[in-house]
Amino acid sequence: MLVFALTGVLRSYQRSHFLRLPEEDSVHGDFHVGEYLVQPDLNQVRNAQKRIHLEPKVMDVLVYLARHPGEVLPKERIIQAVWGDVFVSDEVLTYSISELRRALGDDAKNPSIVQTIPRKGYRLIAAVSPPVAPSPPDIAEGVRRGLLLPWAGVLMGLMIAVLGGVWWISWKTGASDKLALPQESPLTTYPGLELEPTLSPDGNQVALSWDGRNQDNFDIYVKVIGAEEPLRLTTHPGLDLSPSWSPDGRWIAFIRNEGGAQSKIILISPLGGSARELASVSVLTTGWGRERGPNLSWSPDSKWLAVSQRPSPDQPFSLFLVSVETGEAVPITKPPPTSSGDFSPSFSPLRQEVAFTRVFSVGGVADLHLLDLSAGRESALEPRRLTFDSGDASSPAWAGKGNAIVYSIRGWRRNLWRLDLAKPDRPRPLEGAGEAGTHAVFSGQRSRLVYAKLTADANIWRLDREGTQFAAPEKFIVSTSREANPRFSPDGSRIVFDSTRSGSCEIWACDREGSNLLQLTRFGGPAGGSPSWSPDGRRIAFDMRAGETADIYVIDANGGHPVKLTDHPADDVVPTWSRGGDWIYFSSRRSDNKLQLWKIPSKGGEAVQVTRNGGVCGLESADGRLLFFARREDPKTSSLWQKRVGGGEEKLLFESVGNFNSFEVTEEGIYFMPRPQPDGQVNVRFYSFRDEKIRNIAEVETDGWAEFRGFTVSPDDRTILFGLQVLQGSDLMLVENFR
Repeated sequence: MLVFALTGVLRSYQRSHFLRLPEEDSVHGDFHVGEYLVQPDLNQVRNAQKRIHLEPKVMDVLVYLARHPGEVLPKERIIQAVWGDVFVSDEVLTYSISELRRALGDDAKNPSIVQTIPRKGYRLIAAVSPPVAPSPPDIAEGVRRGLLLPWAGVLMGLMIAVLGGVWWISWKTGASDKLALPQESPLTTYPGLELEPTLSPDGNQVALSWDGRNQDNFDIYVKVIGAEEPLRLTTHPGLDLSPSWSPDGRWIAFIRNEGGAQSKIILISPLGGSARELASVSVLTTGWGRERGPNLSWSPDSKWLAVSQRPSPDQPFSLFLVSVETGEAVPITKPPPTSSGDFSPSFSPLRQEVAFTRVFSVGGVADLHLLDLSAGRESALEPRRLTFDSGDASSPAWAGKGNAIVYSIRGWRRNLWRLDLAKPDRPRPLEGAGEAGTHAVFSGQRSRLVYAKLTADANIWRLDREGTQFAAPEKFIVSTSREANPRFSPDGSRIVFDSTRSGSCEIWACDREGSNLLQLTRFGGPAGGSPSWSPDGRRIAFDMRAGETADIYVIDANGGHPVKLTDHPADDVVPTWSRGGDWIYFSSRRSDNKLQLWKIPSKGGEAVQVTRNGGVCGLESADGRLLFFARREDPKTSSLWQKRVGGGEEKLLFESVGNFNSFEVTEEGIYFMPRPQPDGQVNVRFYSFRDEKIRNIAEVETDGWAEFRGFTVSPDDRTILFGLQVLQGSDLMLVENFR
């Protein structure tokens, strides 16, 4: 009771002396500056001829100037009053003043509203009516100068002591924990895919990439938090992706892809209008590849953009800094040639540091790294590795006061984790938020976290032949976890596949009908799969990342202790057997920065390089004379090639194999699945050795973006199994009180 009484007395005193508590620190009444009516609650100014919307921080600057008409206000004081403890540069204030002058029709050289005082600050010279009440920081300054009643400081001290006691009691009883709990709620519930959110500097607006109500094209939208309908910024027929809001609030940068390997970095005002092309880059823009996170991130001074791009077709993705003034690109990382490269850069809001993801292998294994740019940008620097899970970390976002990173990691599905830089060896999942989450972004000013929540499904499907036609496809091996990469045994009685149903990716087997499930491996590790039967059906080869790198293992078809077949610093993945069973083919970057096909004796020994221009998933013909393999032309598709087993020229057979392991070789020809259509339709096709023609044999309708996860045909050619991962939708989630 004493606490409430003292609080009431203090509030009465504050109101009588124009002193307001922080939660009341906003201007709700309208006022005039010169001929303009200023409406802070609406973020707009108007006169008889026009009505103009102001960005929230520009309005805050105007309100603060109006509280001190005629007074010269130093830049540091304005920044402290408007942005608080959030670090912004002088350029941000300069931009805000420029936007204010533009809105009010003021001329900087001959001002009538806001005057620049060189080396001092700014002064509002227009008349203000009615007077705007001073802000709490100015009252505090008045207390320090003794301008208020002498006992005001004593009363404030008493209030602080009382509130401190209340906090201590609340902490002891757990009440403060309840007040501090993050509150999660949907921010968008639009149809289709809403991805890659970015927050405005004040944390009140979010820009995003959305494929629209008809799911026909990705464009950039801006949504005010608390409002339902977004503002559409772009209408270009190309894909507009990876929006990033500049710290000074002037621009939203994004990636535009019009087809092909090259994309453009585009700048556009948050209010819309004409766009500016900044640079041409080669970035990863494919559907599931976008899981890795946005490709762009602004430096704190809004002068540079960090981007992940491929320097050349034969090199891994690297991070570059692109000058906003000139478009010049400067490399800042040099990933190992055996890796897939560096992705999803994220600038620290306070320091010259960039967090990013380095992908080590074709299987998508990745960990977080941190690059310190304080030494300069002239040459590529060596980053510090932050995580050692050998999982699939992606989409880092700075949180807290720049001392923590929120990132996405995929087990059997993606979830958000937090890593405190003071304790990098102890990452932990977010509590009460972040399930199936990726693409996180944080606002320190508003203590808000926004992320994309994915709805996805990965199962094994089945197609059965009825006479000369295949029946409609149906889901076959299904769980709430990931099922992928099926392979029929040589006699067709069993199926081996990889699954995360045990909590980690392990090798499983079942009978032809999907019954009698048997878990073959128990590594408990983050990544493994791509199982393949030996010709006699007694052994299974697979790849597994049990340590720093992926290696090839062999295990008995009924389980037991796996035998490690390869042990090389490069990743060895996607094993397949020769028809005679003497060799196991696999893919590796042992010799250069391209995935090449290699082979090793199935009982162990020295590996031999098979291809010279790239190769994944080698399958021999039924007679063992020819070798067929995929080649990753770009991240979007693969092509199918052949060569003689004993050597010879590599020959292109046909293009557009959907994934490197989405084909099967039989006596009569090759069954395969090309890349899914934009509408989600998937075709199963057959290439005949006899007439060298390709025809469709089945169609699969999906309800979202699809990617293949393995393909197999039964020995009698009557059943086809394939893994299919479908991204069905995504919504943006808002977490308030996130610290």
